[in-house]
Amino acid sequence: MTNGEKMLRKLQGYLTDEELAKKLSDAYSTHRYRNGWINCIRMLRKREYTEDQIETIIRSKLTRWAGDASDNRYGFYSANDLARYIDKYPDVVKELLK
Repeated sequence: MTNGEKMLRKLQGYLTDEELAKKLSDAYSTHRYRNGWINCIRMLRKREYTEDQIETIIRSKLTRWAGDASDNRYGFYSANDLARYIDKYPDVVKELLK
């Protein structure tokens, strides 16, 4: 994201990726994900989820299930693990976001 895009988001009232990651630092599976939520947030934004939807996904047990399905060990789950889970089980996400 360019500095101009960041500035526009800020003016529109959106949190930056870093601000949202800080807000979500108390989410259920934070300690399971390498580097916290920043890369997951970026991945979800690229998929055009809204800020509220991103918060719902990250605060849900879906992040735990994505980690459980990962080949990575505890504490080293990544945005790629979450993306693979979302791609494999899209109905779970749809139900969560109803």
